[in-house]
Formats: sequence, C-alpha cells, structure tokens
Amino acid sequence: MIGPNGSGKTTTINLLCGAIRPGKGSVRLLGREIARKPAHAVAALGVGRTFQNPRVFSTLTVLENMYVPVAHRVSPAAARSMAARAHEWIELTGLGGFAHRVASELSGGQRKLVEFARVMVQRPAVVLMDEPFAGVHPVVKEALYAQIQRAAGDLGTAFLVVSHEVPDLVSLSDRFVCMAQGEVLVEGAPQEVCANPSVIEAYLGAPLEGAA
Repeated sequence: MIGPNGSGKTTTINLLCGAIRPGKGSVRLLGREIARKPAHAVAALGVGRTFQNPRVFSTLTVLENMYVPVAHRVSPAAARSMAARAHEWIELTGLGGFAHRVASELSGGQRKLVEFARVMVQRPAVVLMDEPFAGVHPVVKEALYAQIQRAAGDLGTAFLVVSHEVPDLVSLSDRFVCMAQGEVLVEGAPQEVCANPSVIEAYLGAPLEGAA
C-alpha cells in the first residue's frame, strides 16, 4: 500500500487489526467478519501487525519477547512447539547472537526484526506491516525482505506492507493499492499502478524507472 503522507494508510491498518472500530463497512478474514472485534481477538484469529516505530518489551530479552503474545494461553505441549518456533525465527532474522540480550540494547532495526519474529512465531494468516523498511540498515532491510518472501511462498502468509520504499515494493508485491485523501485511488499490478497518471500526480511526482 502506497500513497502520500496523510492519505490514510496507517489508519487503514488500524481498522484492519481492530485498533480502530469502523463507523461502517466490513472487514473479513477468510469469510469471517472481524470489523468490530477487539484487537486482541483479531490477533488471536490470525492477524499480526508491526509498527513503524517497533514496539518491543525493552526490559525483556529477545527470546522472552517471543513468548509475550501467547504466554497466558498455551499448554505445555504448545509451549514446547512455541519455543522451537521462537528459536527458529530468531535465527531466521539474524538475531541468533542476541537471543538472551535485553531488547533495550538493540538498535532500532534489530528491534524491528524482534517485532517481526514475534509476530511470525504466532503463525498468522495475515501480517500488516507499517513502514518496515524505513530508516533501517541495509542488512536489516535485506533480512526482512527475504523473510517476507519466504513466509509468503513457503507458509502461505499474506502480507499488507505500507511503505514509501516503492522500488522495493514493486519487486516484493503482486498487487499495489495507492491511497490519496483517505480513499483508494488506484489498485492493480505494481507496474501498472506506478505508471498510472493519477498516481504519478498524487504521489510519485514522476514515472518510476522501469514502470510501464
């Protein structure tokens, strides 16, 4: 999802994940209405979410952060499976050497990786990501990019990514939505959206190199 600042992208994510209740309309997950459920219930149904400014528990270790969302509702058997997934995602995101380090000691980009891994440990059906690539080291961006692709391809996880890093999104996405002034301006294949005159005028300012 792309668009100028103030176009409604983050608000849309907040509506989808239950942080804001819509005044009208519908939000459905696998055919089930979720629009007016509280955020914790939406998360339990399989909707994960990351933030532009990562929200981690700074006094907990990276590994302990993985357990927070489900610590109150898992059986011993599920806890063992959870532990295995936690270690797996810590390794996949390149945080293996930081598992027992408190999150306050990590860089901003590393905290984004912690937040992403914590979401993925829960096996979500959908992950909503707000500016995951903004202001992070290229190594962190590469790790996020690779694991989004892997999860989408191997696990069937759907991702809605809000970002101003349009060239990255073109190669990452199979569908674009461009918002402007609180409404969907254009949606479709990435290259088509980026070449649309309305998108160029409202957001890009000039044709994206390679768009046709």
